[in-house]
Parts: sequence; structure tokens; C-alpha cells
Amino acid sequence: MKIFQLLILCIAALLFTANTGNTPPEFVTEDIHGSPFNLSDYRGRVVVLFFTNKKYATRKSPKYSDVHESYALNNNLQPVVIFSSKGVPKIGRRTFRKKLITRIHTGEQEFREKVKQDGKDPSKIVFPRYLTDWKSSLHDIFGMDPKEEKFSIVLLDPKGNPAGRFPGEESYDAAIQRLEALLKSMKR
Repeated sequence: MKIFQLLILCIAALLFTANTGNTPPEFVTEDIHGSPFNLSDYRGRVVVLFFTNKKYATRKSPKYSDVHESYALNNNLQPVVIFSSKGVPKIGRRTFRKKLITRIHTGEQEFREKVKQDGKDPSKIVFPRYLTDWKSSLHDIFGMDPKEEKFSIVLLDPKGNPAGRFPGEESYDAAIQRLEALLKSMKR
């Protein structure tokens, strides 16, 4: 199974590198819960790939929190958070994953309660999917630096084609502008 996944990742890397706008990048893997993750499952939505690492993930990013809350009830959008191995030694990966799962579960429960208190339906929340990229293969596919100190963003349009690559936190505002344009074009 691992060889098959590696083969898929290699093919996807070639497709992304040679992308002419006609062939969307593809990958199949597992999320942090061990559930299957297939990028093509999100065709028809704008996908935000949010690349980050342990150091950045351990402190809450106010910008990301605001974005998540403002877009959380938009079913035209699917955020995917991809953690690099930076700052996580091999021996500590299982512990990191368990702590991350606990933190995510707690955060999602708190957010469900907040949405409920605001009089909205918590079942409509679109939570991010969380992936770990220990071998940097997803970073390689999308041309992202796994050693980036903060975060980087890649946007995919509803057809799955790359719609913007925004390396580093300094590109955040440009990423949000592009995201807004993509979501607006879906309403037409």
C-alpha cells in the first residue's frame, strides 16, 4: 500500500509540475485520524491547502482562526492543513499526532458550541482536514518549503486546478484576495 501511495504522489508531482491548467494535481493519503484522504473528493469546492509546521501550529494564529470562523459555514470551501516534519523528531511523531488530535477535537467542540449559541446549525460546519507530511512529498508536489518558519498557502479552483501559490506569511493577504475571487466566481 505504501508503494502505491508513493507512486501516486510521484505521478501527482509530475502532473503538477507540468500542469497546463488542464490536469489538476492529485494525491491519496490518510489524514491524522487514519481516515482515507483523496484530493479529488473535493472537486466542486475551492480547496485551501495550508502548509505549516509544529512550531507554528503550537501557537494559535489569529489570522487563521479568523479565516476559519468566517468561512466555516461555506460548503464551497474545503480547508486542508498539512503539517511538515519540521520540529518533530521521528521518535516524537506519534505523540505529536495524539496531542494534535486532542487539540483539534477540543477546538472543534468549542466551535460547534459557539455556532450553536449564534443560532446557526453546527452540522453545516466545514472543518479542515489535517494531514501530516513526514516525508515532505506533499510539500514537493506543490513546491512548498517544509522548513518555512510560519505557513504557506496553495489554492485549488473547483476543478482542482492550481489557482494560486502563496509562500510565506507575507503572502497571506494576497491569498485571501484570490480566495475571495474564487468563491465569488462560484456564485455566478
